[in-house]
Amino acid sequence: MPIFDVRHQARAHRILQRAMSSHRLPHAYIFHGPDGVGKRTLAMAFARLLLCPGPVTPEPPDELIGDDDIAWRDACGHCEDCRLSAAETHPDLQVVYKALNRYHPAPEVRARKAIDLGVDVVRHFVIERANDRPARGSARVFVVLDSEEMSVAAQNALLKTLEEPPGAAFIILLTRSIDRLLPTTRSRCQPVPFVALPTDFVVQRLRQARPDLPDEQVRFLSRYSNGRLGTALRQADAGIFEAKIRLNEALADLRRVGPSDLAKLVQDSAAKLAEGYIEEMVESGMIEKANEASTTEPVRRGLIVLLSLASCLYRDVIQMGCGRPEEIVNVDQQDQVRTVAARIAPEAAAEAVREIYKTETDVAANANAALAFEALAVRLLRLEPRRAEKAPSRQA
Repeated sequence: MPIFDVRHQARAHRILQRAMSSHRLPHAYIFHGPDGVGKRTLAMAFARLLLCPGPVTPEPPDELIGDDDIAWRDACGHCEDCRLSAAETHPDLQVVYKALNRYHPAPEVRARKAIDLGVDVVRHFVIERANDRPARGSARVFVVLDSEEMSVAAQNALLKTLEEPPGAAFIILLTRSIDRLLPTTRSRCQPVPFVALPTDFVVQRLRQARPDLPDEQVRFLSRYSNGRLGTALRQADAGIFEAKIRLNEALADLRRVGPSDLAKLVQDSAAKLAEGYIEEMVESGMIEKANEASTTEPVRRGLIVLLSLASCLYRDVIQMGCGRPEEIVNVDQQDQVRTVAARIAPEAAAEAVREIYKTETDVAANANAALAFEALAVRLLRLEPRRAEKAPSRQA
């Protein structure tokens, strides 16, 4: 993929290309911003550029053309190094993630559950290899995914490599939350910010990538993803649109549905979503397909997605209650949004969002899903006004 296929990230492109033009490349970067906006894609394209022996001078898109004296560069895309980098099999390119512990030479590290990106993984796959001479060219590149999940020990061990890296090593940390990295880690890296993508651009790319997707799904996913194209594509493939239809219908009729049936609906939907997440998480190295216990992680992910969908409904209720119906995300289910908005005030809807967030925290901490959702349903029902009881008649 050409480097400029990552669109609407002008500041990130300029930071990288200006450094290339000046021949003063920092050896450590932090790419930070929302998931699904191009951080990993640009990191891999930049890695290909660093590893390519014959970079080319492409024409940048209009959004990047300005008064900057930048000699725009990209990998040639045709040489053996580019082909190996594109396949992520280049011997001088290492993608690092927490589940790499399964490939560590020490059996006790391989047997350990990858709760975070631990110091053993960082030492073996980054620190030690950064000191090796490049196998093919003049550089070695390390792309660290979800770097906010690095343990404190791992970050402390990496400090010297970040501060005084071998001349041939480049380290790119990817994170959705730069504040979760230690100040000492942040101070040794060049930050490269990424921003949410325009909704119209997400709509366009969704239609190109998933031409069979109905318009109502495209509209919902482009709004719900909040400018995160990669997230919208994953959500389309996972089938969350169908899940949110059922969930919103249940929430709009919560008093009749009841806590137990809502919990069952959510668990069934989470299990269905998990089927779509398993392959994706195996491919990314987050879980091991052969391990039955690892299927609990995709289910938990499905539960958290459903909580996010519920929160989205109540945020739409707030918008509707405040007279801003054009701002709602669930455009295809305006009747359900109006039904809930007719029962509760915007203040109560805001409290519902807070209750959903508390439940999300519980589920992320491995709480019993059925009990957590039943308790949430009870709390949501308490936010609704009780039906007026018939007043007793007075005797004259």
